[in-house]
Amino acid sequence: MGLSIGGLGSGLDIGNMTEQLVAAERTPKLTRIQQSMSKVDNHLSAYGLIKSSASNFQEKLTEFKADDVFLGKSSTSSDSEFVSVSSTSDAQAGQYSIEVKQLAQKHKVASQFALDADPNASLGQGSLTLSLGNQSMTLNLDDKNSDLKSLVQSINQAEDNPGISATIITDEVGAKLVFSSQQSGKDQQIAIDASQATGDVQQLHFDPNISNSNMAEMQAAQDAQIVIDGYAIVNSKTNEFKDAIDGMTLDVKQLTDTEDTTSVTINIDNNHSQVKKSVSSFVNLYNSLVNMVESQSSFDAEADKAAPLVGDSASRSLISQLRNVLNESVTIESGKNRPLSDFGLGTDREGKLEIDQEQLTQQLDDDFMAASDFFTQGESGLVSRVTQGLDDFVGKQGVITNKETRLESQKSDFKEEIETLEQRMSVFEDRTYKQLSAMDAALSKMSQELNAMMSMFGFEGNG
Repeated sequence: MGLSIGGLGSGLDIGNMTEQLVAAERTPKLTRIQQSMSKVDNHLSAYGLIKSSASNFQEKLTEFKADDVFLGKSSTSSDSEFVSVSSTSDAQAGQYSIEVKQLAQKHKVASQFALDADPNASLGQGSLTLSLGNQSMTLNLDDKNSDLKSLVQSINQAEDNPGISATIITDEVGAKLVFSSQQSGKDQQIAIDASQATGDVQQLHFDPNISNSNMAEMQAAQDAQIVIDGYAIVNSKTNEFKDAIDGMTLDVKQLTDTEDTTSVTINIDNNHSQVKKSVSSFVNLYNSLVNMVESQSSFDAEADKAAPLVGDSASRSLISQLRNVLNESVTIESGKNRPLSDFGLGTDREGKLEIDQEQLTQQLDDDFMAASDFFTQGESGLVSRVTQGLDDFVGKQGVITNKETRLESQKSDFKEEIETLEQRMSVFEDRTYKQLSAMDAALSKMSQELNAMMSMFGFEGNG
């Protein structure tokens, strides 16, 4: 209702009376809706905290399976300055002797004669074909690109360059042109066909299989070579040997031809520390979820205060279902049924998980693969079953997710209810003001008529 002045006739404060009547009508209704919305917001917030905790748990479980943490291997080298090693879950525990016979090299050739570095001097014209392995490119040289610097730029910037870099080095004799393979390996040999060129360019002709007095091989194209356990000879284009031994990557750095180092010993062991760390993470995330559910669904008797989800069945059922999963045995690859307690895990009086480190260590020492099977064996492993249990409640169609959807719908309904109430109050305010204004006018008229009558009978009026 807009600004208005009432009660001029009778002296009544029409505006104030209207506001009080509207407030008396609006306040109890609005308070009821707002209290209901606040309750919904508190439930949504509590469910959000539980889902966040559960999602953190699920993410870690996904990492457990993706990273094969329960199949992990630890790999060590007796001298990583010669050979370093990394391994995946495919590696088998064992010990291996590695001899490094050759390191991989990139082919490099250079002109043995000095070239004119004057930017105005042409080194020759015609075609120059550079090959690397089974790939090649051809440059057509003319007055615009036949000086030394332009020739180098043309080689390095060519779109069809097979992987050859050209550079200029200058010694006491003069400028020399160096050609380098960008990739190592014996099949990455450089060949230069300058038979269709003239001038000094023609002298750049190089066949790796024929001796050439004009060109020098600065470094041969070469594979890296290792010998495994004094028996297996393995070559690699680079200094990295991937899966020469299944599940391992070896990076060779020096030849093992010194008095102190004739070979390097590689040890592969089951990664007990990684498994223990993962089990500890599993326990902490489970207990964190239990604590979160309890904090959102408990009653504090001392403070006489209830958490938002007191009496809520969904959050309690989530923990109940997970406990049932933990209490079920898992049939591992060997066919044996193994309970959680075999791996040093159990629950305390509060229903939280705890670890017996001594029991876990003993199990990993006795049968490492049993622990891997128990936790990550397909859909029957503990990780998959806990993941499914969580998904039943916090997944896209989960119990708690569906409750959130219904609560959001309720919240939307409450917002519409408030809008409707405000519209009704606006109409009520207008109507009330008009009614009070009419009453004020009637009272004013009655007062005037009464004064007129009293004046007729000789009485003085009040106004």
